[in-house]
Amino acid sequence: MSGITTLQAGGNLQALYTQNLGLQIFNGTQQITSNTYYGTPAQQILPLLNCNPMAGLSGNKKVNLDCFTAPPVGQIGLRQVSPYLSGPAYFNSDLALYKSFSIHGEQNVQFRISAFNFVNHPLGGFNTNDDLTVKLQTTTNQTFTPARDNSALGTLDTKAGQRVIQLALKYSF
Repeated sequence: MSGITTLQAGGNLQALYTQNLGLQIFNGTQQITSNTYYGTPAQQILPLLNCNPMAGLSGNKKVNLDCFTAPPVGQIGLRQVSPYLSGPAYFNSDLALYKSFSIHGEQNVQFRISAFNFVNHPLGGFNTNDDLTVKLQTTTNQTFTPARDNSALGTLDTKAGQRVIQLALKYSF
């Protein structure tokens, strides 16, 4: 019998998705890009924080997207000072059992059964990258408001992973 269990803290959401959480700013229906902000596409527009995006979360909510707003035109934004935004934790257990049977002389048969994710524990995830995208709108280029309802966003809304069983028979001679 052998087994392994892996427990891992959630990954950095900004490293897994984008540093600026996919920040999109619209003036009416037109998207404002870094060309508008800085006159060059070389610098990504990084959001500003107006509250702690990890505070007061409940259930499967991982980040409060309403805590992010756009910087005033011409200013950089967060740079690299944002808090660590943790994704869902990872948990997996694998188990293998095997038994050898002697047949004759040096001949034997080994029966193996392996179960991956044998406890059938689902792993939470985000349905799409859009679940972690900050979308803002403005008419003045100074006041920014959410372009949509963010209350359901930043929430683990999918489950993945299933038990996989593998059988093997090995004949040695």
